[in-house]
Amino acid sequence: MNFMDEKNLIPIINNLNGFWGAVVTDGQTSGWMAADRIRSYPVFYAQKGRDLFISSDAYWVREQCGFTEIDKDAEQEFLMTGYVTGPDTLFVGLKQIQQGEFVSFEWSEVDGRYIFTSTRYYRYLHTAPDETSLDVLLQKLDNAMIDAFNRLIDVADGRT
Repeated sequence: MNFMDEKNLIPIINNLNGFWGAVVTDGQTSGWMAADRIRSYPVFYAQKGRDLFISSDAYWVREQCGFTEIDKDAEQEFLMTGYVTGPDTLFVGLKQIQQGEFVSFEWSEVDGRYIFTSTRYYRYLHTAPDETSLDVLLQKLDNAMIDAFNRLIDVADGRT
């Protein structure tokens, strides 16, 4: 399998379960980054010249690029909500992967920068439940909880 081919990867990533963040690169000029459905492991990135810095540590990326300018819109959003939504962060130029997002990147000689393409492979969109009896809904909840705890037991692999 070609781990650089987005068409093949997104269906696989969409079916992954668990807590993960991923970065795959060809080591030269292209690659991709992704986060699980709840962004358990954050991925931050920024470009400085021809260099692309990617890490789970926003402070490290910021240091590498020397970013000091505060994004005024992001600052207001943070003060009002306690967090910054979307791919922006408090610092101009520092970006983040969102939950359920796949971001590919490729160096463009023409533009002299990396081109980033974002795909949301998963979105939680609430829908009203079907006209179903309470007993059926409770059974569905019970099945979902049993599945979730069985996955947790598998991940724990005997650890307490």
